[in-house]
Amino acid sequence: MHTYDVAIAGGGLVGATLACALGGSDLRVALIEPNSALVAGEFGADGRASAIALGSSRIWQAVGVWEAIAAASATPIHTVRMSDGDFPWTVDLRGTDIGCEAVGYIVENAVALRELWRSLQQYPNIEVICGQVQGWDGGEAAARLTLQQEAGTQVLATRLVVAADGGHSPLRQMAGIGVDERFYDQTCLVATVQLGVPHRNVAHERFQPSGPFAVLPMGKDRACLVWTVKNAELADVLALEGEALRSTLTARFGAKLGAEAVAATLEQPLAAVGRYTPRWRHAHSYVGPRLVLAGDAAHTTHPLAGQGVNLGLRDAAALAETIVMAAAAGEDWGAPAVLRRYQRRRWWDNLGVISLTHLANRLFSNEIWPLTWLRRLGMLGAGLFPFKPLFMRLLAGLLVPPPRLSPRPQATASNLALIP
Repeated sequence: MHTYDVAIAGGGLVGATLACALGGSDLRVALIEPNSALVAGEFGADGRASAIALGSSRIWQAVGVWEAIAAASATPIHTVRMSDGDFPWTVDLRGTDIGCEAVGYIVENAVALRELWRSLQQYPNIEVICGQVQGWDGGEAAARLTLQQEAGTQVLATRLVVAADGGHSPLRQMAGIGVDERFYDQTCLVATVQLGVPHRNVAHERFQPSGPFAVLPMGKDRACLVWTVKNAELADVLALEGEALRSTLTARFGAKLGAEAVAATLEQPLAAVGRYTPRWRHAHSYVGPRLVLAGDAAHTTHPLAGQGVNLGLRDAAALAETIVMAAAAGEDWGAPAVLRRYQRRRWWDNLGVISLTHLANRLFSNEIWPLTWLRRLGMLGAGLFPFKPLFMRLLAGLLVPPPRLSPRPQATASNLALIP
């Protein structure tokens, strides 16, 4: 039986970030990923991108991958411009308002994954295992994981299992950890467009009765659209093409984005773009016997304001710090008392942000006139002192104390080989 100090289930952005944060330590780490294409170094190119907050970019800086990601993909967001339907006033949130050049960055998911996986390959204490977790047993001294692989079944023992295996987390279900859930009658479409005019590093968050419509800058003249539609409208929206699609996009972009809308060209048919159903979810506990939850396994939220992945990266950094500090102090990093430190650190940040995001989506995705004026007053208030700096620090991920991670040499294309 193979034994490890930490086994991470899930090699996505959160799991790979945690692995990199533990790279170079004295801990033997297994990164378990069921997607054989990802393990083989095929990261896809579906055009999906994430809004990486300034605080999250500093986490990637600490684990040694940010320079490579920034050089390959990151587009800085200098200004976030918020608007509500046909309301004529907008609110601009500028990085310079909090003493930063950028509030955050738009990063293609495939590029971030590629650089994280390139980086973790350099650490001899990390072993990548391609397999699907089929069983879990949290023992007193160690947990056992049963993996299904192409060659058959493998059982491994580890002092700690980290479930970074997504919103439907099989490990969370195996451990019997319940969740609170709220559902939205919405679907999010994610598409990449050629704008035809410079975006000037401005991200637009436009609130519509059907849900938010985000235009996120990429490169020089591209943008990632996150288009939220009500499920009853989905079939009609997916059928749009030609002039009907253009006029609909123009209406969604609004008058202030008219030039971008007229010039915008989808890089693939609307019916073929990525889509997903947003869901609010929060686990009753992040901790089980020799088990801890991170990222979407612990919490999910509406993509409004792009906070989901940033919460997950903060989970990964806080968990890495908790594990390393416990190991340095001679403690059992899989013990409940140690894992509860991580839970206390992350619980209120996660719950607070996903609750605010849920409230904002409910408030802005309707046409009830008292709520319409209430939210417009609130939006304008967010652009005034003293609320503006606080709100901007929330968006930038700077309200929580940064993790204490040992800085790593920055990964670049020149010092890291591609995964075979």
